Amino acid sequence: MEVDAPAGERVESTDAFAAPPLTRWKVAARLVIITGVFAPLLAVGVEGLARYMHMDARQGEPMTAPGAPKGYLSDYVRTPGVDYTPRKWKLDDDGFDDGFGHCDFHFHGKTFLAFGDSTTVWGTLPDGDNRDWISSWATLLKKDIPADWQVCTIAEVGYHPVDYLDMWRLLAGRLHPDAATVLLCENDLTGQPERIAANVGGEWTLFHSPEQMTEWADDPFPSLYEPSEAWRFMSWRIADHTGAKRMIHRDVPHRQASDALTTLEGEMDLKIYYLWPLTADSARNVHVDELQTAVGKPIVDVDLPAEKVPLQLQPGDTVHMNHIGHERFEAQVLRDTFGRAAPTPASTPAP
Repeated sequence: MEVDAPAGERVESTDAFAAPPLTRWKVAARLVIITGVFAPLLAVGVEGLARYMHMDARQGEPMTAPGAPKGYLSDYVRTPGVDYTPRKWKLDDDGFDDGFGHCDFHFHGKTFLAFGDSTTVWGTLPDGDNRDWISSWATLLKKDIPADWQVCTIAEVGYHPVDYLDMWRLLAGRLHPDAATVLLCENDLTGQPERIAANVGGEWTLFHSPEQMTEWADDPFPSLYEPSEAWRFMSWRIADHTGAKRMIHRDVPHRQASDALTTLEGEMDLKIYYLWPLTADSARNVHVDELQTAVGKPIVDVDLPAEKVPLQLQPGDTVHMNHIGHERFEAQVLRDTFGRAAPTPASTPAP
């Protein structure tokens, strides 16, 4: 209770329930204890959140390609055991569906299996409209193969031979292809770094694990960089803001195209094709011969005309074919696998 007293005199409270006065050292001691308990918990929480969000991935290369619309990767379906599946992917006991249509596990006939990446998915219609799937060589093949065959396609933007193997493992035992073809481009010839799926802005995005990372050159706590993903992210952002940066090399595991193709080739009748860069002076990549030796199987060049530039999907795109290129490759697959010629479209120039 309150007690009146002359000014300047100290009066003790007679309230029996009043807390005893705290000396400064007791207050300090309690603050130290609280800080010692909660600061490590906070640090652990921040680090756990950074790892859950895969902050390192943001310094890697996102698995998309020039011209892909914003949010493109958000349409990919995540499947246990696979980094990512093709858009529109649906798998059940009867077969699977994707952007190329339906594949029937119980088809009463023969099955041709096509593997590809963006060089298979992307194309143009004769009117020049860019369209996924529709003008692909794998789609064109459906109308020209014998009636007792079906075409099943596993292809998506950014795919690599290791993806074909992962997807095949989902289907093994349920699909029994009588023939198969894989179309390779420059990005498919060597290893692929491990990938990380991260949720960025509410959308799932796949990144190649970064082999070079940025560190804040004036980092006052360099010992935190290696063990803490949260601190690596902070160091990167501060380095970008201040300009005081240095690059750190990281050893990242790679999965090899040769291993994936060797496994696939051992489980099916697989033909492997290589698409040269669509430039006037392109040459066969040295890695093609190295891959061919490692797999122990010929890698066939896509049958291209001497003048390759008119086959570009868009001016300056040296990787992806327009409808003319897809028509040419479809005709090549028909000859090599089915022993028959495709109707020659008016849009296809003479060799």
